[in-house]
Amino acid sequence: MQSPIFLRLGVLGAFGLACAATNERARPAEPEPDVDVEASIESLRAGMAQGALTARGLSERALARIDRFDGDEGGLNALLAASPTALDHATELDRVFAATGELGGSLHGVTVIVKDNIDTGDQPTTAGLLALEKQSPGRDAFAVARIRAAGGVVIGKANLMEIGAGAARSRSSLGGDTRNAYDTARSPLGSSGGTAVAVAASFATVGLGTDTNGSILAPAAAAGLVGVRPTLGLVSRHGVVAGLDATTVAGPMARSAADAALLLEVIAAEDPSDPSTAGADARVPPAGYRAALDEAELDGARLGVVPALIERGELFGDATSTEPEVLRLAERTLADLSGAGATLVSTPIADIDAAVFPKLAAALDGAELRFKFDLDRYLEQLGPNAVMHSLDEIVASGRMLPELRDLAAYAASMTVPPEQSSVQLQADEGRVELRDRLVARMDELDVRALVYLTLQRPAQPFETTDETDYGPSPALSAYSGLPAITFPIGFVEGQPAGMTLLGRPYDEATLLALVHAYERDYPGRRAPPDLAAGRAE
Repeated sequence: MQSPIFLRLGVLGAFGLACAATNERARPAEPEPDVDVEASIESLRAGMAQGALTARGLSERALARIDRFDGDEGGLNALLAASPTALDHATELDRVFAATGELGGSLHGVTVIVKDNIDTGDQPTTAGLLALEKQSPGRDAFAVARIRAAGGVVIGKANLMEIGAGAARSRSSLGGDTRNAYDTARSPLGSSGGTAVAVAASFATVGLGTDTNGSILAPAAAAGLVGVRPTLGLVSRHGVVAGLDATTVAGPMARSAADAALLLEVIAAEDPSDPSTAGADARVPPAGYRAALDEAELDGARLGVVPALIERGELFGDATSTEPEVLRLAERTLADLSGAGATLVSTPIADIDAAVFPKLAAALDGAELRFKFDLDRYLEQLGPNAVMHSLDEIVASGRMLPELRDLAAYAASMTVPPEQSSVQLQADEGRVELRDRLVARMDELDVRALVYLTLQRPAQPFETTDETDYGPSPALSAYSGLPAITFPIGFVEGQPAGMTLLGRPYDEATLLALVHAYERDYPGRRAPPDLAAGRAE
């Protein structure tokens, strides 16, 4: 049940529209020295409740770190723009708290980075395209509106791989390349790489990314984060520049399972504008996701170990084998899980791969069949706020990455809507079959989740990353629609590595609880070095 103060603060969901965006943002003060830059949502809320911290102070700290580490030559280049209304929003939260003595919502004063293919009413939404640099949607996406209503302060919009077209890096014609927070000579992966780097570098406490085929899971693993790809239909895509609507979802990127759980609680909800979310409210645990973590234990949990995505088949491509150091780290993690009391059960899926791949093959090669129609529908929904009205116009403008122009032009030539395409209908059948077969295998072996490596190798230098195969494991969640969570397990070559848990439909609570129990006993995250001084802050 929402408290009265939470309901009153619901009006802040449209706060970005009401603020005077033309006001010049004051240069933020330096961060308060006694505030841990990696502090959890829970500890920040406790500090604000006690009067030791303020929402404005937290936003100023975030903006100061952005000024220090993001924009200068050699900086991370994670953000396309800081929010012009963040400080005003935070100040209003402080005013309401001073008047009532109550925090307004579960994200009161918490800073949030939003990937720039998700609408915010106070900033442009560009998907990284120069062609859309002046396109302000005049609205918040459904998930963003819920974040603001819960007291979250959107601190800025993150760079991404332009139009979500790839996971090897996060490069856009509008923002250039985002750099890895642990080594600026390396890729952060993508497409939500800007969001991942911003959270890893503490430009915000949590981030909101999107995932079509690994776009949350891959960059979260490369940034030492917990990344959640929710069940398809749990979180609204309204206000998201969808690259492939059949598989695209929005989800949390955070430094811990607890923070990810709190953000997921806020954004998981039914939205009439996205029919796929029908019934989503009933799927959220009555006490919320965070409460599910309180008694989390690995002892007694049965986990299905997918052999390496060691048994590679057609669905997972012909990727190069896992790097030995990554494999050793994965084996150590499995030993840790076993040592904590989990029962590990070998769970082969090669037969599922062989059965389902023929139905998915054409769609995997022709994802652009949906892309043109999904993008055009998004632009149409913007009405007079649209500066471009179709993919055709964007291609004709030439204002996009040169390497994407041929792909975009081919997509723009498509004339058969996905709902009339036999290829897409067959692919939809394949996704349902993949989901059902995976769930049946988990039921057969009585396992709570499947576990496997998120990436087969650490993030690579920019000059080699386009040719590097990081492994295909994110496809398992993307093409089945099942929920998956990546979590940090340690470092290889100074780069974070991650493992993934995949579960049954709408069983995010179980996955979050398992990750929370693991990170409590085996913390795998380490903050990136301070980019100015070469040491942890």
